[in-house]
Amino acid sequence: MILIFAGAGASSAISPERYPTTELFYSKLKSNAGFENIINSTIGGYVNLIIQKKEQEDERVTDIEKVLSYITQLEYDLSCGLDPRRISFEYISGRSIMDINKSKAAIGELKRFEKVIHQEIHNTYTKFDLGDIKLWSQFIERFIGVEMGDIIEVFTTNYDPIIEESINEDQGIRNQINTGIKLTGRGRAYYDYSFSDVRNKTYGGRFTKLHGSVDWKKEGDKIFITTEDSVPHKDYIIYPNLENKGIPDRGCFMSMHNHLRYACLRADIAIFVGFSFRDTYINQILSSISDHAVKIVINKDSLKSTLHEYFPFKEDDFFHIEDGFSGPSINKAMNYLQKLSNEGAI
Repeated sequence: MILIFAGAGASSAISPERYPTTELFYSKLKSNAGFENIINSTIGGYVNLIIQKKEQEDERVTDIEKVLSYITQLEYDLSCGLDPRRISFEYISGRSIMDINKSKAAIGELKRFEKVIHQEIHNTYTKFDLGDIKLWSQFIERFIGVEMGDIIEVFTTNYDPIIEESINEDQGIRNQINTGIKLTGRGRAYYDYSFSDVRNKTYGGRFTKLHGSVDWKKEGDKIFITTEDSVPHKDYIIYPNLENKGIPDRGCFMSMHNHLRYACLRADIAIFVGFSFRDTYINQILSSISDHAVKIVINKDSLKSTLHEYFPFKEDDFFHIEDGFSGPSINKAMNYLQKLSNEGAI
């Protein structure tokens, strides 16, 4: 089995303007007029203070997933005195511990903040250029028919549609890799996260978007695929992480991460493209990849930067390509695999 894992750097390497990383996206968001209006509000200013504090502590630019997690947590905390079903409601409201009207106003500002963010996410990541998908098509199709590539598992933490479009545009890849998209009886497209096809004899691999997608919308227990002109929505666009990401607590995300574990335990070759290895839960899963599996990491970071404290593999247990995702880096990866094959190592 071949495992291909794409992080934000995979799309950003193609075009950082069209597909910014989650950190670059947040920097871009700061120039949005709607963002500025809300940051100038009381609760918006408080969110901004949280962000600045976290950036100083981590010495890193805040990514948009963390910003959304801060907003979600604040909404939850402020709503404690508004929901009669909560144990804290009577105590908080009866003793005027919180100003209910101010809490409502703050929650309203937070929801407007979320709307601005999701609108910008939708506007940024739904658009793509057909030329951008060719690199992915060329990369994946080189594994079609390879002896150890009878099953090809492709994972990404990105929200953009580049990889699934590259699969859909190439019939050979489409025949091998299932994107998980099915149709209801009424012809509506939805994402099947049961992974029941894994047990089929003809199974050739899946494409899995671990952190959601800009064209997903939750309705009941299904995730429907929306069109590009759909109204931006909140449900299932972004992985519902805590500050440090952590273990997913929603059905579809649990299923997708479990499928990643399934693939890691069976991988003979694992190739990582533009992934920073800073998601602690994903790293925990990746550490289950066998020591005997061939591991290739393609990114723009130096070897020293790649080997940070969260990195899940030993220094001598992977091959590093410091070119970013490009035609030359793909060739280096394939030449390395060919060399190992000639030596009988794979």
